[in-house]
Parts: sequence; structure tokens; C-alpha cells
Amino acid sequence: MESPIDQKYRKIIMDYYLENIQESTDHKCNQKIAFTCPFCGSTGRTDAKKKHRKAALLWNQTQNSWVFYCAKKNSNDCFNSKTLSNFMDALNPVLAEAYRRERYLMGYTGKGYNCRAPEGIVGVSTEKL
Repeated sequence: MESPIDQKYRKIIMDYYLENIQESTDHKCNQKIAFTCPFCGSTGRTDAKKKHRKAALLWNQTQNSWVFYCAKKNSNDCFNSKTLSNFMDALNPVLAEAYRRERYLMGYTGKGYNCRAPEGIVGVSTEKL
């Protein structure tokens, strides 16, 4: 189940950074959000190719989190799949830092989680404050 923090920041990303969004489920009934890749979507030769959905946020049931994946991989930013935190870092580092800080305050960063601690807090326990 998606955490309220992940849901909040996913909606911000969808509202302000992604185009041509289409929500669906994959063959395993996991949620999938397809969209034009914000990193390599503008590299298409025609307008139709530029708007084609090449990337997606896929729900990873094992990690209980979202993973960014681009099928084209035409840019260094979309070459590898990314966690939601790393995807936000590539889109907007300030937004990503706010996301990490909120997760840190809830105790969901650092070792054992798929999100590193916010800047300046390395080495500090990630227990709830």
C-alpha cells in the first residue's frame, strides 16, 4: 500500500512535471502510470513521437514503492530505472529533498529503506523523532 507521503509527492509530480498521463494496471494487477518521459520525450522527430508515452511509474509490490522506468533510455537521466526519490532528484532536487526530509521525520529513510536520509543528516539515527 502506498504511503501518504509517497502519494502526496507522486501527485505533485503528476500535476507539474509529467505529460500525457495514463493510469492503468499491468498483467500482475499492479498499478502503472504511463507518461511521456520528461528526460528524453522531446527527442522524437515528430510531434506524435514526442508525445508518445515512453516512460512509466510502476508499483513494485516487493519494495512497496514506485519505480521509474523509461523504455527509450535516450538520456543519462532515464538510462536506468530509479526509485521515486531518485526520480524526483533528477526532476527537481529541491522537491526531492523535501520528500526525503518528510520521510526522515516519519522514520522511513536510511538503512533498510529505499530512500536515503536528507542532506546534512547522514549518520543520525532514522528512528521517529
